[in-house]
Amino acid sequence: MFDRLADYDRALAVASLPAFNAWIGRQFAGYNAPGAAVWLRQRRWERHAQASAPADPAKARAQLRVKAECHFRGEWRPGWGPSPGEPGCTIPDDIIADVARAAGAAWPAIPAGFPARSDITH
Repeated sequence: MFDRLADYDRALAVASLPAFNAWIGRQFAGYNAPGAAVWLRQRRWERHAQASAPADPAKARAQLRVKAECHFRGEWRPGWGPSPGEPGCTIPDDIIADVARAAGAAWPAIPAGFPARSDITH
């Protein structure tokens, strides 16, 4: 199958492998990744080749902002990796803080059970 691809497509398919591997790592436990024949026949490398290309920084920040907004709406998807406040979150702190302010949420997050300022007596 691979040898039937045009040279350009072969180069894209190979270049997309790191992004495809990262994508597989973000799927649910027990996810069965497509085999090589399916991946090539359905041209699945095309969607991962875009992820391997250098990203537009403004577009990348906008995408991270959308993810942060989803977090504060309670719509975080496990495939996105660690959510804001968890170790390994890839969303920059300034984006999280800005979205939290816009959502009216406290940030950094206060752990459950932590006494509220109004509960503390002096």
